Amino acid sequence: MEKIIIINKTNGFYSEVLNYKFKIEFEVINFYLNENLNKPEKNIIKEINNLIYKDKINYLVAEGDYLSLINYDFISKINCNKKILFLTDDYDMHEVNFISAKAFNFIFTACPISNYRYLEKGFDSYFVPLEANKNLFKKIDTKKKYDISFFGAKKSTRDEYLKYLNENNINVNLMGYNIPPDYNWDNLSKFISQSKIVLNFSNTGNKNKFYSHPTIPHNFFSFKGRPIMVGLCNSLCLSEFSPANQILFDQDLPTFNNKQELLKLCKFFLNDEDQYKTKKDIFVKKCFEYEDHEYFRNILQKIIKKVVHKNNITYTMPYWYIRVFFNQKIRNISKRSNLLVYVKEICEALLLNLNKNKLSQIPIILENLVKFPFIIIKILINKFKR
Repeated sequence: MEKIIIINKTNGFYSEVLNYKFKIEFEVINFYLNENLNKPEKNIIKEINNLIYKDKINYLVAEGDYLSLINYDFISKINCNKKILFLTDDYDMHEVNFISAKAFNFIFTACPISNYRYLEKGFDSYFVPLEANKNLFKKIDTKKKYDISFFGAKKSTRDEYLKYLNENNINVNLMGYNIPPDYNWDNLSKFISQSKIVLNFSNTGNKNKFYSHPTIPHNFFSFKGRPIMVGLCNSLCLSEFSPANQILFDQDLPTFNNKQELLKLCKFFLNDEDQYKTKKDIFVKKCFEYEDHEYFRNILQKIIKKVVHKNNITYTMPYWYIRVFFNQKIRNISKRSNLLVYVKEICEALLLNLNKNKLSQIPIILENLVKFPFIIIKILINKFKR
């Protein structure tokens, strides 16, 4: 069996789901960046390259989206035949992900709209839902004890919907809403399986996370993995409108646009068992079309057969991209207690830019030199806390 290395930001929910996905076709080897932040970046890259060489690894997966060490420069220095960028929140981070993607051979994105954006730009891209493995999300034979349920955090407009349902005598059973969730796969599958209907909200709330230019706050109605998770557990999902849902489910996923429409759907399916069962069975069947052991395995088999050609084009990164990732690297280091690593990173960045005559990047170094005493204090505080 071929080996694949997954470069994870942390060891947690995301990394565990990726493990289950890729072990369908590969022997998975994990590398966790958060466990290596006491090392200079070049040492981390060297360690990954040594691991790839020693274990004869031909495939690499790295998390994209929110800022970490993973960027164009970092991935370009890793020697691996086929590199895959895995994205889940590209709606929020596309301007960054698009540049990082230039260092990869394949894009796996958990949103069909995002997939079209990368295909439009000429990338070898695939829609790959994150939470779609029947070994993690599964029907647990149990009685349907809850009418309406929701699992997830309290944010955006969710509270308005839930309060409105409660005011109209529909109680929603919650998991991980008011406190950080302590999800266990079996417990989550059991909770979903015990629910006739599980709600899904698409509204992200105001977002203004743009790095290349100022913008104004705005909402997204983004694709969530919750509907597929619900279907794999043999329950029905009612979802707030999202254009991505229309692409994937068409009419097979009941959709609402406001509180009144949600209430109407809840009453309709709770008061008509035949309609509920018919719609649930159609929805569940549709969800299994995206289940990993069929859908994702086919994609993996395609990329295994593909021949990739080394891209010798060197891209000049925009100033804002270099700045946000360098500042993120320094933030990561400052959370640790190793002062030497911080000093080395600053010195290496300064010398590298001077040697390559990248004088335009000197403001980034000057910015961090101004922060120098404050970051040293923070590192020392972290050191004495241990």
